[in-house]
Order: sequence, then C-alpha cells, then structure tokens
Amino acid sequence: MLAGLFSGCGNEVSSPKPPKPMQARRTPASAPVSLPATVPNLSLAPHGRRLYAALRCDACHGPDREEEAPGLPPSLSLAGSKLRPEWIKSYLNDPTPIRFASDRRRPIIRMPRYRLTARETDALVAYLSTLVDETRFGTPVDRELLASADPADGRRLFQEYQCLGCHTLGSEGNKIGPDLTHVGRRLRPKYILGFVRDPPGVIPGTPMKDIALWDEEAAAVAAFLAEQR
Repeated sequence: MLAGLFSGCGNEVSSPKPPKPMQARRTPASAPVSLPATVPNLSLAPHGRRLYAALRCDACHGPDREEEAPGLPPSLSLAGSKLRPEWIKSYLNDPTPIRFASDRRRPIIRMPRYRLTARETDALVAYLSTLVDETRFGTPVDRELLASADPADGRRLFQEYQCLGCHTLGSEGNKIGPDLTHVGRRLRPKYILGFVRDPPGVIPGTPMKDIALWDEEAAAVAAFLAEQR
C-alpha cells in the first residue's frame, strides 16, 4: 500500500566516524508547497481498524513484512511515525506507483484502487496515524537535531554519496530505489532521519546501505529531503 524510502544508494563505509560537535542552530528554510494539512479524526480509528481488517490489508502489509525486499509492499506497523496523514489520504484516493522491483521495472504487486468513500478514507487515515513508536522516532534529541539541520548541507551530502545512483530527484537519477522527488510530501522528517541514520535498524533487509553518517549529517540529509515536495 504505502512505500518505503531508499534502496541501495551511497557508498559503503567500513567503520563508524568519530564523534562530531553539534552544529550551531540555523534558521529553518521557508516551508515548501505541500498537500493541504490533514488532521486525523482519531474518533474514526476503531472504524478504520475494522476496515483495514475487512480489506485484508495485512495480506500485503502485515507483520511478516518487517523484512523488506525490492518490489514488495512494506509493513505499515509504523505508518503513523512514517507517513504524513495528508499523503496517506491522497494516496488512498489515487494510488500511484512509487517503488521499483529492479532498474526501471515496477513490481507486479500493486496497490488496488478501492474507491473508498470520504468517511472510509478518513477512518483509514485515522487508524494508520495511531501506529506510532515515539521511542524510536521524534525523540527530543531528534527534534533538536532536525531544528538545527541545514538543508544545504544535506544537499551536499546527497550529492557526495551519489544517491542519484539509485534514486530519482526531479529529472535526474536512476529508477532503482524509490523516487525522492516528492518524498517530503510523503514521509515525516523524523522518520527520514531515523532511516538515513540506521537503515537496517528501521527496515531489516533493506537494500539501502548504511553510510555511517554522523547524527548531524543524517539530520541535514533528512532536512534536505523533507523539502522535496
């Protein structure tokens, strides 16, 4: 149903980097244009949970999908920590391909178009938004890192580690990992930070390589990608 983030970009690093001092706080860049904000109606979450079960969403996105492979639907166990509710709503109404099974080849398994009613869509958004893990994403330390991150540094690191070798950004890059052109509309910055910092720790089995970024570097990359709307 809903896609993961990266697939095999960057260069491998054999050993972790030494500690790096925290950067000084910078003024955040102006917010880019995005989808209209959606505030989940959490009173609909029980209805959404029943609808999720009735549609048999776990058949593709269940707990056994914790280990990810190219072309397979991802787990939704952390959907509330990972995905912006406005994007969930937009995607449920108009599911468009995001992932690739291999270079420029879309996976066979596709998200069905269920033609949900407005209330059903809101109920699913509400339920998925309750699936969070605040101990892993959105901690006070991570919020501080993101607040002080410089997207310009993230752009430089994105280029330095040759992320376009696997990903598309605008008209550039390769179609192996998910398209990052609109990743900031889809994923929450705190999730991007957690994933960039420790890809296999967030998605076991992910093809994304751990390039051993410092926390401040990972936050800069997350801030840069969060601007891609």
